[in-house]
Amino acid sequence: MAFGKQVFLAVLLLCSLPVFGADQRNRAIDVYVIFDESTLNSSSRAEAAQWLCDTIIDRVLQNGDYLVICSPRGPEILFNKAISGEEQKTEAKNLVRNIPGGRGEPNYAAALRAAARRGAAGRIAYTLLIGGAGMGVSQAGDVAELLKYSRTDSFSGWKIITVGLGVDSRAGSAAASYMNR
Repeated sequence: MAFGKQVFLAVLLLCSLPVFGADQRNRAIDVYVIFDESTLNSSSRAEAAQWLCDTIIDRVLQNGDYLVICSPRGPEILFNKAISGEEQKTEAKNLVRNIPGGRGEPNYAAALRAAARRGAAGRIAYTLLIGGAGMGVSQAGDVAELLKYSRTDSFSGWKIITVGLGVDSRAGSAAASYMNR
């Protein structure tokens, strides 16, 4: 076989191999999940829990990241640990799949305030508010400021509000840097 054909086959073989990309972050993140199971029916709850397990816990979190899962009632902290291996991920996934129902009205504002207070300096923090499609968050007072940098993704029977807590100072710094170029 000619040398050119060998090189072509080698390149073709290498290009056809699956590419396994790992998360290459070098900074730890904090993920706060406010999971309102009371606003979800059983199929929506199972779908939301599976999304959280597959997308966030399995694919996003890596060793050194911090995960807090809470119910908006109170708010009550259900899981509060640094991820240091598969054991913590498995524990978190088992908890998510079996979150106990809470009593009383959900207090989203208090849960968002608690997540905002927990932010560690120098770390990137993400807050996910997961609940039923009818979940409503009053935007009165300081809650409007907390929801200023947020995005809502709606699915059939459930939705996620991703809140960028502490983003305002970074956005201001980035804007100032851009303007001073």
